[in-house]
Amino acid sequence: MIVEPASAIELDEICSLMASAFKTGAPEALEVGGEAESVLVRRLKNDGDVLFSLVAKSDRILGSVFVSRLSLVPDAGLHCAGIAPLAVLPAYQSRGIGTALMQAAINKGRQEKLDALFLLGDPAYYKRFGFTLSSIANDYSTTHFQELALTEGCLSKLECRAEYAAAFSVPAVE
Repeated sequence: MIVEPASAIELDEICSLMASAFKTGAPEALEVGGEAESVLVRRLKNDGDVLFSLVAKSDRILGSVFVSRLSLVPDAGLHCAGIAPLAVLPAYQSRGIGTALMQAAINKGRQEKLDALFLLGDPAYYKRFGFTLSSIANDYSTTHFQELALTEGCLSKLECRAEYAAAFSVPAVE
């Protein structure tokens, strides 16, 4: 398996992976989880808000992660990003692919001179990558919103609000 930047021609395969990985298990008529992530990815791409995306591949794409613009308001002078979505094909989950993608995203964030990364997710899972619960205000969850300072101390004592790219605020199914 290799982790590398995603190419534009892989978007449909990535969206198919997202739909598969995020199925909710709800009755078919109500199942929008996977579709919502696919729509999110396409909107982020169309809006030009993807800073970078990575794929894990063998003979096909097994997993994907997107890193997109995230603003701190008022502007704190920091270059920040949000990690989402991260997905692995169900048949390949629990094999280290998500871990490899997260580590690659963090390393790429450092290469890109990002000051901090943010995400929404299970704190028990993401703490192994150095993420901690964030005290920065946001429009989502206070118990799942996490941060990782790539520039030491850059997030301490900030009084601001984290705002994800616009694609995160648009309903997936209209």
